[in-house]
Amino acid sequence: MTRIDCQTPTKLVGALDRADYQSFLTEYGITEEDVCAVTYSGERHYLPMDDIEIRESAIQGYGLFAKRLFRAGEIIAPAALNGYKTEAGRYTNHAAIPNARMLVRDETNIDLVAICEINNGEITTDYRETLKARAQLEALRD
Repeated sequence: MTRIDCQTPTKLVGALDRADYQSFLTEYGITEEDVCAVTYSGERHYLPMDDIEIRESAIQGYGLFAKRLFRAGEIIAPAALNGYKTEAGRYTNHAAIPNARMLVRDETNIDLVAICEINNGEITTDYRETLKARAQLEALRD
């Protein structure tokens, strides 16, 4: 059996990620259209992208990719800045075994943080955890 961890190349786990994404939709009782509505809604804050880039993903559509080594615990980029989604918040795809997570900084800011080394690969999160971060942000606003 192949050992899968956050250093496994995306192309090897793409099918696993897509299957886990379908499980996520079922678990939360949401549709692909619901995810797209959130993904494409609202204004965006555009950032300089020296260390990350957007390109075609083996997982789905387009994804966010590291252009350099990120170490565990390192902030990759803001995912939401002053209440506005950034490219990091928009283009981070789901993975069954993610290499990053969303970390709420305060009531208007969320950072995308590496949870293991990411070296020139696609940056992914588990959307279940991303929804929890979003709920935490909403709670801070109330």
